[in-house]
Amino acid sequence: RDGAKPSPAVFPRRSNGAEEPSASEKQAANLRKLVLAMSDDIRVLLVKLHDRLHNMRTLSSVSSAASRRAKAEETLQIYAPLALRVGLYE
Repeated sequence: RDGAKPSPAVFPRRSNGAEEPSASEKQAANLRKLVLAMSDDIRVLLVKLHDRLHNMRTLSSVSSAASRRAKAEETLQIYAPLALRVGLYE
């Protein structure tokens, strides 16, 4: 999402030779990048939380119910606790 191409260090080549990472590998890599960026500057987390809030507000434009549900569950499991932790939610 941040416009950068995945580096081989973030997505190592899988043993079967395929270069395309799975959805769970992409999610894990995104979380690793977020945690690393947060350690440098909390503003990164604030921007990510704002982006996710916008995504949730515009979720109705996603055509697939499964995609909407997956994004909503990811938000509840990952982003909501982070927002709570930094005091953005009561």
